[in-house]
Amino acid sequence: MTSRKIASNVKRAVVIFILSFPLIWGRVNSAMASDVTYQRDYSYQASESDSKISCRTLALEQVKRLLLEELGSYLVSHTEVKNYQISRDQVIAITAGIVRTEILKEKWDGSTYYIVAKITTDPSHVANAVNELRKDKQGLSELEEVKKRTEELIIGLEKLREELKLSKGEQQTQEKKDYIAAVQKLGAADWYKEGYALAESRKYRDAISFYNKAIDADPMYAAAYSVRGWAYYQIRDYPSAL
Repeated sequence: MTSRKIASNVKRAVVIFILSFPLIWGRVNSAMASDVTYQRDYSYQASESDSKISCRTLALEQVKRLLLEELGSYLVSHTEVKNYQISRDQVIAITAGIVRTEILKEKWDGSTYYIVAKITTDPSHVANAVNELRKDKQGLSELEEVKKRTEELIIGLEKLREELKLSKGEQQTQEKKDYIAAVQKLGAADWYKEGYALAESRKYRDAISFYNKAIDADPMYAAAYSVRGWAYYQIRDYPSAL
């Protein structure tokens, strides 16, 4: 092919690209415009039994709950999720295993932990994922269980905080240990959900790292071992999967 002919072809390609660019860009903008973003903040007031780590765990859990509840309400009202005949709580449980939260700001002043976070996602993509997961009885059961576990831990922590105000001596020492253990389990549940969301995106190696964190925080967390084994299986690391 001559240099003149090559130049002619290049010019033709450039002209075609320029003419089609508005259409291409319009599609990109359309895709971007379909995303929804929710941003929330939360301030957690430390009790005498709290550390910076426990305050962060509790503040993060609460701000994520606010975000997921808002997204769940949107999905039920504005997408085909409303036709799936599942409860709002189930939608929130599934969404927690699909959507990841971005932390924008954190501040600790020794008594209050302040956190700002957001989620940005395509509702149609999440609706499709919800549809797939609702058909997966085991997957749905796993996500409902982690939601139930989280709620029970939060209630238990609130009760322990009240009891610690009145307890003394050995009872107080034991209740502080129970409080720390419950916070660790709450953190483990959050690592689990992060790992689950990554696994749903087929980022299995990243998911495994989060499952490892969940197991480190709560070595008795059986579900975390199970999903980690499944993730190892997906990357064909069969000895680790076993």
